Amino acid sequence: MQSHNPSIRQCNILIVLVVYHRALGDVLPWNTIASWLERGHSTDSHHCLIYDNSPEPFVDGKSLPDNVTLIWNPKNGGTANAYAAGAKCAAQRGYRWLLLLDQDTVLPSDYLDCAQQTASAMPKAVALVPRIRHGFQLVSPATITPWGSVRPDPTPQEGIGMTTAISSGMFIRRSAIASIRFPPDVWLDYVDHWICRKLADRRLEIGVIDVDLSHDLSIRTPKTLSSERLLSILAAEGAFYRILGRRARFVLPFRRIVRAVRYLLNGRPSLAIITVCQLANKRRAYIHD
Repeated sequence: MQSHNPSIRQCNILIVLVVYHRALGDVLPWNTIASWLERGHSTDSHHCLIYDNSPEPFVDGKSLPDNVTLIWNPKNGGTANAYAAGAKCAAQRGYRWLLLLDQDTVLPSDYLDCAQQTASAMPKAVALVPRIRHGFQLVSPATITPWGSVRPDPTPQEGIGMTTAISSGMFIRRSAIASIRFPPDVWLDYVDHWICRKLADRRLEIGVIDVDLSHDLSIRTPKTLSSERLLSILAAEGAFYRILGRRARFVLPFRRIVRAVRYLLNGRPSLAIITVCQLANKRRAYIHD
């Protein structure tokens, strides 16, 4: 069983770190990652792929250690392309597990040990996710109901709805992430929901790691949300809801109306106008597709 389904500690791990407009010194999980990379034990020899989506390079590749690979994509490939590059890099190096991370996740030094406990308890799981909090609020894992509501739940139960989770902090088997194809609109936003949906379609298990990570969700702050980012969110949301059930697609237009009102109340009328315009343009697709 061990040779077929090795544990976290028995495998080298390919860490995929996605950064944007931030130097490594300001990337929240970097110090923990660097400490793991410095150990160099035969049973704990990991590799890190840094995927820099900045229009100008923010990470100095010349100062990186040998067990770090840097890919700079000035066109911004989002997280979808970063994860695809990670799966390819892991295959080349023979790594069976990937750890997906972005720059806004605080990573404890014992995170590998915490993940191993869950992996031992759930040997069939193809993905392991932590509990993630934005401030004091639990945001992941969550359950997506048949109506499309996302309800944070620290211990989601099978059969109640689809389990989903934020991808930052997720351990996932290389074979699982390599088999997932993302549509063009799902390149940055809803990538994590798309991954979990595709795992659910194949009835693959997701385990919840007994640890809380702190993560800053930029989309939770309307004052800092740009028009370009909102358009990306709406496009990805539309693509994702098209693979949900008919009830979720029916409710989506009403959710967007509520969102537009919230933008107005938060002093962002331009975002409200974009949301309403997108709703008017896409309403038939959401209901009848």
